Amino acid sequence: HADSPTIKPRSAKIDVKFKVPFIEASIYGSPLLHTWLDREFGLAGIVYTRKLPDGFLYESQTITFRTVSLAIHLDKESKSDGLRINAQEHLNCVLADQSFREGNDLIDLISNEIEADRDEVLAFDLSLFDRQPAKQLNGNPSLLSSSRLDNLLSCYCSITSMLELGEPPTSTSVVAIFDSEEIGSRAWNGAQSNFLSSTLERITRVNSEPDLIEAEAYRCAAARSSLVSVDVAHANHPFYPDRLAPHCAPNLNAGVAIKKSERGHYAMSAKLEARIVNACRERGIPLQEFRYREDIGGGSSIGPMASAQLGVETIDAGVGIIGMHSIRVARPPNAGKRCSRDRRSTRRSPSTAAPAASAGAKPHAAARCMHTHPALPCVFMARRRQPGARTAQPLPEEPP
Repeated sequence: HADSPTIKPRSAKIDVKFKVPFIEASIYGSPLLHTWLDREFGLAGIVYTRKLPDGFLYESQTITFRTVSLAIHLDKESKSDGLRINAQEHLNCVLADQSFREGNDLIDLISNEIEADRDEVLAFDLSLFDRQPAKQLNGNPSLLSSSRLDNLLSCYCSITSMLELGEPPTSTSVVAIFDSEEIGSRAWNGAQSNFLSSTLERITRVNSEPDLIEAEAYRCAAARSSLVSVDVAHANHPFYPDRLAPHCAPNLNAGVAIKKSERGHYAMSAKLEARIVNACRERGIPLQEFRYREDIGGGSSIGPMASAQLGVETIDAGVGIIGMHSIRVARPPNAGKRCSRDRRSTRRSPSTAAPAASAGAKPHAAARCMHTHPALPCVFMARRRQPGARTAQPLPEEPP
């Protein structure tokens, strides 16, 4: 999945109190709310207009927001009992925009920036994002601090691996990336939709063997397939060492973790695990294991739902990080180094990985789509036509 916990403008309305403009915020997913206090945010996402009803990528160059805490001198309760964050009141964001005039709303500011009439802007889907760039802590190469590593880290490794395949694969290889994971995946662009299954069925339809019925060809292909659900994992936290299962907690900089849960939080397959372990040993890639404590439990992934929907053998795995769902997550900077079989290609940064796989897209535009607003589910495919397979026919014409 490419989405991350964040906050969004609740509406286009901009309120003003004591000559200070601000917006009310709406929470997306389950962010660690205290990490969002007293920070500057940019505004980005997709804007829909009359001329571009399918939307275009938008990142404001003029709008900045900031959450502002109450001084401790005026909040005796938090001084004695600790801060209790009220999601309705404490995450509202002060607006900084030189073009703002009282009575304006977000649509006025957006239309002014894109040089369009207000009536041209029909709708928007915008998120606030941390303006602080990713950085190594004090130049220390062992720890990287960044936003949205859950789960752009896995997206980057997966897409890069697809791009760097040394030779065409002997079967169809697919990377599928979804939105809405942080809110349960129950959406048209989430993993509980039929997007992946219908896309794979259409791929099979145009590439199946002539003597197989199309529906049967898809079922046979699914039975021969395997799936790895790649999402970041919790690593051992130096200040909370008792929160993960003893002997089953990954360390930072110590390899990818295979995630397991007999309660169904993660997809498990001993047969597929054996194949992955063997492949990693042949390539010198270290592996670890992750499990929750039985008395604490925890989150899940899209692995079990994708596996059940497709009927495909599946396993969950991911790189360990600490501070998951904080606005700034920490992880090892070399987590993606061993993510592909072919080392000949030039390494790309996470912000430019998506454009190379997006045909016809401007590099910076596709990068920003993954960087700030992963609204659309997408599939990247590497295909090699099998002997005896019929020539691929164009799919029926559909709306763009």
